[in-house]
Amino acid sequence: MRMRTLLGILLRGTAMAVVLTAVSTADLRDARAAAPAPAPQDQADDPVVVRVDGVEIRESDLQAADRAMGRNLSMQPEGRRDDVINFMIDTLLFAKAAPARSASEQAEIERRVTIARNRIVMEQMLKAAGDEAVNEAAVRKTYDSLIASMTKEPQLKLHMLDFIVPPSAAKSDQGAVDAAAQKAEAAYARIAKGEAFDVVARELSEDPTTKKNGGYRGFVTRAMMGKDIADVAYALERGKVSRPIRTAAGWHLIMVDGEHELPKPDFQQVRERIEMNLAKQAQTALIERLRANARIERLDTKPTQADAAPKP
Repeated sequence: MRMRTLLGILLRGTAMAVVLTAVSTADLRDARAAAPAPAPQDQADDPVVVRVDGVEIRESDLQAADRAMGRNLSMQPEGRRDDVINFMIDTLLFAKAAPARSASEQAEIERRVTIARNRIVMEQMLKAAGDEAVNEAAVRKTYDSLIASMTKEPQLKLHMLDFIVPPSAAKSDQGAVDAAAQKAEAAYARIAKGEAFDVVARELSEDPTTKKNGGYRGFVTRAMMGKDIADVAYALERGKVSRPIRTAAGWHLIMVDGEHELPKPDFQQVRERIEMNLAKQAQTALIERLRANARIERLDTKPTQADAAPKP
């Protein structure tokens, strides 16, 4: 079982695999010897969990390994702890049994350890930046700004009767444009004489999506309509039908017979999304600030034309 656990974790590429090649039993023993002896209270808070040939693995070591291995572990507390302990034991045994390393192998190990260490530092700093940015005042302020930025215009209950002119015909076939205009005028005349908009739309509309619904488009905002349609729709008296409107898609009759205010999102519904955005913004700002204050030289690419141009 322990062999399967170790192989499974290694094959999934866990970051703890670095320990297997980077740390030897002697390294750990030397590190323990060089470290100041912990105070009695510290020893009680960080007990030794297991010894492997005299090398101690403490509770804090297990916690660090657990964080590094993350999703590669069992989700059950008991199984998860056993996975970590067995993995730490096995890595020490493999490190002890490994043959002496050449200079190039040692250099490769040190490179990988440096990358792993830098990544951990980066993740910790990014998490700290995100955590600092997310607080009740910031979340509430962002929510209030979101509500204030929402359009004051209502959603309109829109109905449309469409006579389509293909884009290719609109540019080269004036006859097709005129024919669509005549059909729109004829439809308008029928509605003006008293026929119901939805009845005429079901018969004549050339939009297959809304034809069967009598031209009903649902409640829409200005942003959901083209400018030509929106300008007429918001100015149109409720329940009245517009004269034919020309757009790039053809000719249209519209009717608006209702409206309601845009629903405002509840604070708790959007809180998590706001927190994520605040954290991401803070983390992005940190990265950009560090890059702006650093001298970064890419030596593996040719300069672009803009880079090569003389500076004023």
